[in-house]
Amino acid sequence: MILPLHRRCLSSVSPSSSTPASPLHPSASHDPSLHVQLEPLSTPDGVEGVFTLTLCRPSARNAVGRRLLSELRGCLEALAAESPASARALVLRSAVPGAFCAGADLRERAAMTRLEARRFVEELRATVGMLEALPFPTVAAVDGVALGGGAELALAADVRVVGPRASFGFPETRLGIIPG
Repeated sequence: MILPLHRRCLSSVSPSSSTPASPLHPSASHDPSLHVQLEPLSTPDGVEGVFTLTLCRPSARNAVGRRLLSELRGCLEALAAESPASARALVLRSAVPGAFCAGADLRERAAMTRLEARRFVEELRATVGMLEALPFPTVAAVDGVALGGGAELALAADVRVVGPRASFGFPETRLGIIPG
């Protein structure tokens, strides 16, 4: 079954009232301004331990800036710390129509010093490595552009499920920059 992509940052999925709020079980008062949303996937057969990690930065087509990267890393750290019974699978997706992830936020990066840019790239590489190293299956649901770091993010998942509008590219190679 193909999972429907939500077209907004927050879905109607909410944990049971007996579950305390945590990064894996957000409370009902979750901040809708987050660029990354981690939530349990509600399934008709009641399977637990499957989570969705949704990128939602529509103003920049999910371009990875400092804030999105920090939130993504925090979600992946929370998932990695869970027991195998609590976290069994992850679906990475976008809430932005036509865009999975546009790669690095070049406007933000243009304002960085060389040292800040180097640290940002190192943190991005480490975060992509965290996704790749999760001890359970990961799926990237791509139905839009996945460019540069966004393509790397999709490639770090164990499986990629692509829609008819999906496209992958590494535009940085036109500038002589090696991906990764």
